[in-house]
Amino acid sequence: MSAHVFTAHPLDLVIHDLVREVSGELRRRGLIDLLFFLRHWQGGPHLRLRVRLTEPAAEPAVRAALTAHAEAFFQALPASTAMTEHRYRSLAA
Repeated sequence: MSAHVFTAHPLDLVIHDLVREVSGELRRRGLIDLLFFLRHWQGGPHLRLRVRLTEPAAEPAVRAALTAHAEAFFQALPASTAMTEHRYRSLAA
């Protein structure tokens, strides 16, 4: 299963605080056994999450957890200025 997390916030913050937390919860609940991410720019700065479900029926619960965690995470953050492609490339180098 895949999911994209678009944000102008620093991706390291998203990885450290959001991805780590939701990954731990989903593993504890037995819904996933693997999660990894890729940093991307196409369409704007974002993470592409790749998740291996323990069974296909877990997908709705995994998507719901990802959505709930992402909403709570971003609501708790102050507004961020948009990252430019130039700035992204300098940080990704």
